[in-house]
Amino acid sequence: MTPADKLRYDACIEVDEAFKPQGETGVQNFGGGRYACGRFTGKPGNEVHEAWTHMFAEWLPQSGYQPDNKPALELYEEDFVMDPKTGNFSCWLCVPVKTL
Repeated sequence: MTPADKLRYDACIEVDEAFKPQGETGVQNFGGGRYACGRFTGKPGNEVHEAWTHMFAEWLPQSGYQPDNKPALELYEEDFVMDPKTGNFSCWLCVPVKTL
């Protein structure tokens, strides 16, 4: 497990070729490939962490795949909303995979 003070998170949006990054903003290219994706609906914090743990520690070992050397992604749809009463939101948890 990574210590909390070493955790990093990149927030990304899609941009076109004309975009010019400035300051701390950069550009990353995510190559294609195979991703195993599961729909998550719940709260940030422990619930999304538990869902990621399930993907890597429970689903992946029995799936016939292994992790590929690319970043895992949370994909948020354009109409993203968080329920103000419950704090619930939905996104796709995407694990890069390759065959064993």
